[in-house]
Amino acid sequence: STVSGGSITFNAHSNGIILLEQASPSTQPLLTVSPESSHDPNSITMTASAADPQGLSTTIYYTTDASLSTSNLSAWTVYTGAVTFTSDAEVRVIAENSEGILSNLVLRNYQIGEIDGFTVYFKKPANWSAAPRVYYWGEQPLNALTDISWPGATMQSDGGDWYKYTFTGITSTNLIFNNNGSPQTADLTRSADGWYADGAWLDSDPRVPVNEPPVVNATPTGGSFTSGNPVSVTLSASDDSGVAPEIYYTLDGSTPSDASSLYTSALSISQTTTLKVIAYDNQDFASSIGTYNFTFSQPQEGLSVHFKPNGYTNPEIYFWNVTPSGQSTTWPGVTMTEESGGWYTYTLSNADCANLIFSNNGASQTSDLNRCEEGWYMNGTWYNTNPDEGGGTDENLDIYYKGSLATPYIYFWNVTPSGQTTVWPGHAMTSTGDGWFKYTLTGAECANIIFSNNGSNQTADLYRCGDGWYNNGVWSSAMPSGRLVQDREQEQASNEDFELTNFPNPVSSETTFTFTLPGSEKVSLKIYNMFGKEIVTLTNKVYKEGKHTISFNRSGLSPGVYIYKLNVENRSIQRKVIIE
Repeated sequence: STVSGGSITFNAHSNGIILLEQASPSTQPLLTVSPESSHDPNSITMTASAADPQGLSTTIYYTTDASLSTSNLSAWTVYTGAVTFTSDAEVRVIAENSEGILSNLVLRNYQIGEIDGFTVYFKKPANWSAAPRVYYWGEQPLNALTDISWPGATMQSDGGDWYKYTFTGITSTNLIFNNNGSPQTADLTRSADGWYADGAWLDSDPRVPVNEPPVVNATPTGGSFTSGNPVSVTLSASDDSGVAPEIYYTLDGSTPSDASSLYTSALSISQTTTLKVIAYDNQDFASSIGTYNFTFSQPQEGLSVHFKPNGYTNPEIYFWNVTPSGQSTTWPGVTMTEESGGWYTYTLSNADCANLIFSNNGASQTSDLNRCEEGWYMNGTWYNTNPDEGGGTDENLDIYYKGSLATPYIYFWNVTPSGQTTVWPGHAMTSTGDGWFKYTLTGAECANIIFSNNGSNQTADLYRCGDGWYNNGVWSSAMPSGRLVQDREQEQASNEDFELTNFPNPVSSETTFTFTLPGSEKVSLKIYNMFGKEIVTLTNKVYKEGKHTISFNRSGLSPGVYIYKLNVENRSIQRKVIIE
């Protein structure tokens, strides 16, 4: 016979002997370990033997510690005789001859104890005519099942199109579902209960509704609060079962469980607290943990307002919508404290903003007012500083009007630096002769202005810094004589040379402001609330000629109506924006 490339060729059905001789005999010890990897409900006894091809003495070592290396056999256990295992063991065995040559490493996996097995479920396709069969092989532990021939065992009906088969005493197996041989699924494997339908395994029975965990809520959900004002917190939970879950909570930030405090009624929280909540449904399925942080701080100094009445004998202040304290009073309010110079004052504790009315013990009341910082109110105007003390500047702003309005009124806001404001339509202007009317804003340098005929036929929004004469839509820095000379440094009444829009409006999340400039100019774009308080500055810099856009995210703004205003040099334009 011919040997070529390690292969021998000979005629079939011929007699003869083939002698194979190892060209380079191995010097490794030959190790034998019995039994193979297997399972037994009680115990498995392992035996091992080694023979050396050179007749040298050998030592057998074994270990169940997978971290030990064969380079340090002194940490292994020397095999001296049969070893019995009564619990699961991954065993490694090796032999070493007297010259330090090692055998091949032998691995054995012994599983001890009862193995529950598992059940597989199969949904028969509509085009299968016979009861499905299951063919299996390669189970673990090996040989734990009786060998079976194709097409396998018949599955048991489990209702409708579903069939099942239970494997006992194994941890996993390969398998194929088939229609008594054909057609069949692909080769599959499974190691736990499973439902096979439409080409995919499911870990739970698709015929049984899945129990969803409960959902917990707290009202309020936390926040910042004032010390001395306890907060009542209500806990609730919902579940898909329709049965009210049980709610447990902790107040020290620790993880809650069914051993924590059981919720039965509203909680009163009066100090900084981390509230954690969990709920369990009627199947003891737990919700995710809800965490709610309550922070308490000392009251703020408060909001102080000052009022200088004209002829009042008993000034009272009535207030409502006070934030954040929420305090209120009954009409006509509370008596104010007299100061010097004919002024009266009152401080609302823990207050940032408030609506208020001044009255003479209920009579001769002012209009509804609003204030969000300390202020002095006199003759229908708010001031940021005491106007009797100069308002922070030695200068006044004299505004003159001449035009078609029969009864000129002046309405003003954003007055700097005094901060004074008025309510629509403002104040009647005083005639100075020759068709001119005048009004002086004390302690002021600049202001936004509207002229109107006692509220009707109003001008556009105007802006002025320094004394000014407004005649037929044109500002002048001095009283015009003869032909009107336009003051080029001040704004014209028309804003047709620049545009301002925003989209979308109303705003739910983000909006884009767009404005167009006829040339390179300094621009400021700001948002105010309806009481004239500045909320945010969107931009304040020089822009080139053309169209420009600014994006704005409304987060942090409460729903309501706001004013956005564009100032371009000495001109201005404003629009309303609605925050949803």
